[in-house]
Amino acid sequence: MLYDKLKSKKSFISLRKKGGSYVAPAFVILVTKTNNDSEKLKVGFTASKKIGNAVMRAKSRRRLRAAFQEISPEIIYSFAGFEFNIIARYKSLIVDFEKLVFYFEKILNNIKK
Repeated sequence: MLYDKLKSKKSFISLRKKGGSYVAPAFVILVTKTNNDSEKLKVGFTASKKIGNAVMRAKSRRRLRAAFQEISPEIIYSFAGFEFNIIARYKSLIVDFEKLVFYFEKILNNIKK
């Protein structure tokens, strides 16, 4: 796997408070640089009840996870030491998969600037 999972509630809360946000039609990415010099990117995927029932939320997280894994490894490795929280929006369920990958590449290029 190219990245580690973001698991602790504390990490998600600190991202919400301190992180910068980047918006795409299908998702929102909260980003922060960590203090420790970790060698991998940490990513967490979330979906709120605004999206729908548990099945719809799980589907949106799966689609975002799969689209994120389609990004080239060079781009992901360039974010070593960062933490991302990718928050699903309703459009993540209905937009084409290729469009999701395009949104990720576009947003990640904006973050690098």
